[in-house]
Formats: sequence, C-alpha cells, structure tokens
Amino acid sequence: GGFIAVRCFIAFFPDKEVINFLKKKLYMFKSHSELLKMVSLYNMHITLIFLGEVDREREYGKVNSVVSEVVRRYSA
Repeated sequence: GGFIAVRCFIAFFPDKEVINFLKKKLYMFKSHSELLKMVSLYNMHITLIFLGEVDREREYGKVNSVVSEVVRRYSA
C-alpha cells in the first residue's frame, strides 16, 4: 500500500475541571489565534513535542511502543 501519514505528538489532555475553566477564558486566546490552533474543547490538548509524520503501516507501531514504554517506566 501507499504511504499513509499519521501526525505523531506527545501531549497531555486536561481534566474536565481545567476544560471548564478554559471554556470561560477562551475569549482571551482569540487575539493570539496566529500562535494557537484552536480545537474542540473536548479534543483540547497541550502538545509537549511534535514527533512528525510517520507511515501508519510501517512506523506507527514502533513509535507507539517506544512512547508507551517510556510512559510505563516514568509513571509513578
């Protein structure tokens, strides 16, 4: 098959309390829209690092395994 790109990044998702707080403050970010990519509040995340685009068929599983192992090792 052809190359099917998947955008990979490491991010964290805020809990419901933070999302509700941000919902009330979102208007403050509108003036900085060139710096932020606005998404649905329930898809909101903070990207720590963008890993790039990887081939879903050949590389995604490897990236997922490595990231999962790092999270497992360093989660307390």
